Amino acid sequence: MSAPKGSHIRELGVAGLAIIDAVRVEFGLGLTVLTGETGAGKSLLVDALALARGGRGDSGAVRAGSDRLRVDLQVSAQGRDQIAVREVYAEGRSVARIDDELVTIGRLAGEIGPLIDIHGQHDQQRLGDPARQRELLDRWSKAEGHRAEVANLIQERAALLEELQGLGGDDSRRLALLEVARTERDDLEAAAVREGEEAELKEELRRASNSERIAALQDELREALNEDRSGLRARVASAERIARELARLDGDATSLQERVSALSIEIDDLGREASGLTPFVGGARSLGELEDRLALLLALQRRFRTDEAGLLVALARARDEVARLDGAEERRAEI
Repeated sequence: MSAPKGSHIRELGVAGLAIIDAVRVEFGLGLTVLTGETGAGKSLLVDALALARGGRGDSGAVRAGSDRLRVDLQVSAQGRDQIAVREVYAEGRSVARIDDELVTIGRLAGEIGPLIDIHGQHDQQRLGDPARQRELLDRWSKAEGHRAEVANLIQERAALLEELQGLGGDDSRRLALLEVARTERDDLEAAAVREGEEAELKEELRRASNSERIAALQDELREALNEDRSGLRARVASAERIARELARLDGDATSLQERVSALSIEIDDLGREASGLTPFVGGARSLGELEDRLALLLALQRRFRTDEAGLLVALARARDEVARLDGAEERRAEI
């Protein structure tokens, strides 16, 4: 194992890992060599380092009788010390921290992993990392300065390929999509949907469905307010006369007398307004026309799976789609 240039492993603590109860190893600058008999646990220290740099944790590695294994690593890089902690519990849960902050295993691998190289007989772990492979290739080919430029070109190419695919692919598919878009556009334009029209139609339908009853009620109201068969006006006039006399004798009744007088005036106004009601003969459209129009709006909403306002959005989208597919040949040639 080694630390890349500028990095230095300072201290490694291991507890509850396989045969290791608890051990702490300090590393000086330069080369550190660990020796011991077979089975003493040298390889376990390397495994602990792998865990600390974000390697896969195995609950089977927890020491018998322990509820977890714990590895803490202090590493110095570019003059800054970091402490990474990795805990793997016997039930399988894994926890990682960097400088006492709870982090994901991915972040642990991203921040601590690049600071430590592990060399084995059969593998070199960082060489298996695609990001590390690209880094080495760029460094070898002296292309590091062009990395951002190439990344932008790749993104632009992906965007153009996506746009090209969205233009309908081959001509037969494009023409089929264009036909669908034109049909949707034409149907919505022919419907001439207005926002708020559905509510207006329902109100017109309600009135048209009750036209005879509305006309009869208008007549009854005019008769009740303007003809004195019910004695309404006579009773109000009598009440006004009595209230006026009462207020003359008792000042506390002045407010009551004013309200009765106002009631008399209000009844006169209501009578005049009722007389001016236009006899209800129905709207400009017949009941059947209103029902057909409402049925069309509701059918369009079901077809496009939206509400009345959404139909206007669908129309704008269909128009844009027609324009896009109509110009697909030219755009494909540009791409």
